[in-house]
Amino acid sequence: MSYSFLDCPIWLYSRSSDRNPAALFRQMESLREEAERQGYYVAGNSQDMSTGRNIRRMGLQQMLKAVKSGSVRAVMLQDLFRLSRDTVALVQILKFFQSHNIMLIVLNRGPYMES
Repeated sequence: MSYSFLDCPIWLYSRSSDRNPAALFRQMESLREEAERQGYYVAGNSQDMSTGRNIRRMGLQQMLKAVKSGSVRAVMLQDLFRLSRDTVALVQILKFFQSHNIMLIVLNRGPYMES
């Protein structure tokens, strides 16, 4: 079965460890602009101003809850490190997405060094 991102609701998720709210705002704005440019239906969004090593973040948990409930079929984020900087936790989240047939839209797929 072939899916188009246009056919399904997506969730926007951003995270920054930078204590400057402007960095988090810019990241979410970039996601919103890309979603609009591509014509995606944004069902929800969440964000965290926290280290990427902690997975008990409110915004991350909101997104995971939306995935689990089936209310979204895709998640858009800037890069994979927005989910977690901990490799084991990142793999667990990706497996969770896979078990719920979630499409992952990653804007920056190249090397990423910011924490």
